Amino acid sequence: TVVGFSEKYEQVFTSGKAEIDRLDAQLSQENQTITAAQKDLEEAYQSLLSSKDTMDALRESGNIVKYNSLVSDFNSRVRDYNSGVESVQQQIDRYNKLVADRNAISIEQNQLYKAIDSRANTVNYE
Repeated sequence: TVVGFSEKYEQVFTSGKAEIDRLDAQLSQENQTITAAQKDLEEAYQSLLSSKDTMDALRESGNIVKYNSLVSDFNSRVRDYNSGVESVQQQIDRYNKLVADRNAISIEQNQLYKAIDSRANTVNYE
């Protein structure tokens, strides 16, 4: 029956909208997480640059003992930074996949809507 078809289409639209809303909320949370992680990485990067400048100055002034005492900690911080960069890249990849999933549902909803749109097309004569 027409009513049965109408109810099924309504369920499809409702579930699609609910999924889009769920993904939008998840995307918002992921965006906040990525933004915070990127801010932390920028701060760590600036700290590494400052440490490198200090270490370069020590080396250039001939204070090799002090320079060498800082190398291990510096290298550890570089490894941590690089690990953070890799982690953020993975978060961005997940975010982009969620965007693609969300957009696919939206496109499907739009195509379904257009397929059942019963309005007659108009013709303009000019």
